[in-house]
Amino acid sequence: MMDLMTKTAGRRRAASSFLTIFTLVTIVSLLSLACSAFQEKEWMVLIREASEETVLYKSPIQAGDVIGFHWIHSVEHIEWSETFQLNEEGNLYLIESRFAGFGAGIPHEHQDGFFVEEGMMVFEPKNHQIDYYDWIHSHTALPEITYNGEIILKGEDLPHHQSLRMIIEER
Repeated sequence: MMDLMTKTAGRRRAASSFLTIFTLVTIVSLLSLACSAFQEKEWMVLIREASEETVLYKSPIQAGDVIGFHWIHSVEHIEWSETFQLNEEGNLYLIESRFAGFGAGIPHEHQDGFFVEEGMMVFEPKNHQIDYYDWIHSHTALPEITYNGEIILKGEDLPHHQSLRMIIEER
């Protein structure tokens, strides 16, 4: 009788241990799955030659990061900058254009979001998403590109008189 009770108790302990281990494995698996689902997405900013798809610059970028293009207008010779920001979904938005006057290629058709600040025209569009940013590069017209306020490329770092494209890709 004692032997039967010992065997029964042993089976209960084994079943209990199995259930405990199974429960722990299930909880760890679910937590791991939940963490990977909420992991922050990662993106890369790329600057390519538009025609050949040759990558000239590549760097990680995170939601909230800001990229700035700082120009000298080729005809008017005035300062002009455009600032873009990456949102949580990996979309790039123009958040500000700033320029000292109007000239060829400078946006003028928007009536809202314009104001003057320290002698500069400032345009802050609402929800101006871009899929990519194209330009014909000039060493003299584009003195620098910034990332979160720090210079990452100078005009001479990119090929002169080439069609270039900036895009965001998910890693």
